[in-house]
Amino acid sequence: MKPIRCVLIISLLATSCATIVNSPYTRITVYTTEPSSIIHKHDTIKTVGDKAHLIVQRKNETLSIVAITDSLTKSLSVKPGNSFMYWSNVYFNYGIGMLVDRNDPKRYSYPKRIYIN
Repeated sequence: MKPIRCVLIISLLATSCATIVNSPYTRITVYTTEPSSIIHKHDTIKTVGDKAHLIVQRKNETLSIVAITDSLTKSLSVKPGNSFMYWSNVYFNYGIGMLVDRNDPKRYSYPKRIYIN
């Protein structure tokens, strides 16, 4: 019975929430004050109802977004942050899962809503 307990305890302590739960991509909604074209990497998306939905890859790099209207071009840089699932390692397995998630790009996330005026 003791080996089963040891395996169970080790598996609970060594899990990593962000690696298991987060997908490699996250969804972001960009809100604008007027109809625009949103450019991310090489994709151009027109806003519908003054908002556009982007699916971006999670990574430790600044996200670059450009909004273009008839008369204005605005560039925006968004820094990544640690996702909720990365911080949940503290509560669920005493932070040991953070060691596993440390180098995984799934640990990062961007704000769900970005507003461009």
